[in-house]
Amino acid sequence: MYRRTLGALLIAGGLLLVGCSAPSPAIQDNPQTQPEAETSWPGWYRADTPLQTTGSGGWTLHAAALGADSARAASAALQHARKNLSSQLSEQLEQVRRSVASTEAAKDTGVAESSFVMALRKAERELGALAERERTEAQLSDEASSWRAFVEVRMDKQVLTRHLEQALSSHATAWQALRGSDGYRLWGAGG
Repeated sequence: MYRRTLGALLIAGGLLLVGCSAPSPAIQDNPQTQPEAETSWPGWYRADTPLQTTGSGGWTLHAAALGADSARAASAALQHARKNLSSQLSEQLEQVRRSVASTEAAKDTGVAESSFVMALRKAERELGALAERERTEAQLSDEASSWRAFVEVRMDKQVLTRHLEQALSSHATAWQALRGSDGYRLWGAGG
């Protein structure tokens, strides 16, 4: 009896595992969807390099999304682009901060102190809202039941610096050490 029950449980568990591991094309967690054919992308849209450094000191990022109409698709793409821009700039800024914090000269600046790190994280969460929409294009998708929008957002380094200066005013020594570092000066200056 126990063997029969154990065997039935193993078979049921195996079937459940196989059934749950099959991909489901009807469910999408990610609101950003990439177009099926690159030929339908606008010429300026670059899905392969999400965060690009501009020649004038700043960054651009592209995103795409689907929506029931062109306005909803554009809104979703803009939201996604701003979120990704904020996330990627935050990661890069953390690399610069860690680099500065690892130097002997930064020991007394407070760059490694938790209060500065927390203030920096709070300021970083607001970066997406500072990004400006540069371009938007919407197209009727191949299925003709939805719209696909492409968006480019831009963040100028001057805007980022002013925002961080204001947000980190209570950590002036740490902020000046970060801002004055080679890593921060060179960050976003490519082209």
